[in-house]
Amino acid sequence: MPVSCIARNELRTPSRNTRLEHAIRTVLLSALLMVPALAAGADETKPPLRLCADPSNLPFSSDDPGKPGLYLEIGQAVAQKIGRTVSTNWYKSYFGKRTVRETLLSKQCDAMVGLPLIDDFMGPAVIFSKPIAHEGYALVGSKDRKLAGIDDLRGLRVAVQYQSTPQNLLALRDDIRKVTVLSPEEGMAALEQGKVDIAFIWAPVAGWLNKTSYGDKYQIVSTEGDGLLWATAIGFAKASGALRDEVDGVLPGLQGEIAALFAKYGVPNSAPVKFGEADRATTSSVGASEPV
Repeated sequence: MPVSCIARNELRTPSRNTRLEHAIRTVLLSALLMVPALAAGADETKPPLRLCADPSNLPFSSDDPGKPGLYLEIGQAVAQKIGRTVSTNWYKSYFGKRTVRETLLSKQCDAMVGLPLIDDFMGPAVIFSKPIAHEGYALVGSKDRKLAGIDDLRGLRVAVQYQSTPQNLLALRDDIRKVTVLSPEEGMAALEQGKVDIAFIWAPVAGWLNKTSYGDKYQIVSTEGDGLLWATAIGFAKASGALRDEVDGVLPGLQGEIAALFAKYGVPNSAPVKFGEADRATTSSVGASEPV
């Protein structure tokens, strides 16, 4: 689900000028986000599709108009198809389910792209569109290394995120040396510095970093198994069934565009490698769509 669950405390109270600058920036960005839909002939009598999004959570979303992120671009494509403009409600996603309660369920926005499509997520309060993709964990390593299953990790140093499913999965494998990291960024850095041979980390962020920071140097192999991969969808409040059905009606025609957006942001969307079952982690470390 949206975010990392590592809350960060803001220690400074912004000045009046800072708040004003942020407000102006938000208004200008919202106007820019409306441009594609207006140019495509959006029905101005319809209200904007209000999207919940994190302003600094690439590859998923950001308040930079030049790279709005995977989820925001999917939301924009959906809005265009149903003849609406877009407005954005910014809220930090590292608060996990609290983010959903304080935005989507508090009627601050109409939809949240990229929520995990699982039965026990937020109970009946949230309803979902048809699946838009599958996201989870991936093995990251040099392109000449075989990564076809867990046995290919024997004798290797493997970076695993703290309290994640990969850490649980490898816990009983004494023939695999586990190196605990706190984030995908730390795992990728350890790989680049030669401290580990493989990083077993949150795939979307690994793919984005590989594309933007490491020159597509590494292979990203998606994994499948209990707690390793799940479908994601667009979430709506329970009362928004009509909007959900309208969105479902246009999603089949957007699959090609959605696949292209995954490639644009380096997020892996290929056939996964099957792993054995493991106890699912009870605490998320950084997955932007990870259930918590």
